[in-house]
Amino acid sequence: MKYLWAAIITLWLVVAVYFYINYVLFHKHFGKAGKKKNPPAQCKENVGSYERINITSADQFILTAKLFTPANGDGKRSVLLCHDYRSNGEADFAKELDFYKNLGYNILLIEQRCHGKSAGDTTSMGITESYDVVYWCSWLELRFGTGCPTVVHGKGMGAFAALVALASPELPQNVIKAVVSEVYDSVFEKFSQTVKNKYDFWSKVIIPTVNMFYRLNTGFDMRDADIKNFAKKISTPVLFDCKDKETQAFKTVRMAVSGEGLEKFLNE
Repeated sequence: MKYLWAAIITLWLVVAVYFYINYVLFHKHFGKAGKKKNPPAQCKENVGSYERINITSADQFILTAKLFTPANGDGKRSVLLCHDYRSNGEADFAKELDFYKNLGYNILLIEQRCHGKSAGDTTSMGITESYDVVYWCSWLELRFGTGCPTVVHGKGMGAFAALVALASPELPQNVIKAVVSEVYDSVFEKFSQTVKNKYDFWSKVIIPTVNMFYRLNTGFDMRDADIKNFAKKISTPVLFDCKDKETQAFKTVRMAVSGEGLEKFLNE
């Protein structure tokens, strides 16, 4: 009888650990929970009128975005703005919105999956989001035509997703340039460092276990979500923020340190 109780208790412990890691640790880092950045007050006031756009992702989630077009009609160029993890477009691109508006761009400010009004319960911190970037670029091509070039501009997770999307063979040819800042090199390294700082010794157990749930949710091993695995496939010119490192892996990299540098890059 005691062996039966020992087996029952062991089973309950295994189930408890499973649910703790999956629903507490995994969803804590890759779910909707967490404090989000608030847009600056000035941005809230000056965001202007927009058209709400919805598309269906490859895995059947409804994704949403805000489309801004020039007052005098559609612009001759478009930009796709991809915000960071647990943030939003208005907060991350408060300055860039006015910048691109002044240049006469069509601006598509997306809400990443699992963020804002877009569907989804978990984020991959860049991998599944890269498929969404490809879909949004295809939508821009359909909306404004193949003759309207697109620039992809991402920050943080949005920058990682943008770079992975640039390596996709399904990326539309209308995507001519990309701008990225605050990009991390590896999802695994970023997550591991966070866990090590918080859990110390237990990180040796937590990291591989959470990675298992990551694979179940995304189909990818977190260790493969490394930008170096995609860099050689990117031929699109990329402008990196001057604070970013590891840019030497990209032969097409251009550097800039100011808005003037960004405008020059866009006009080249």
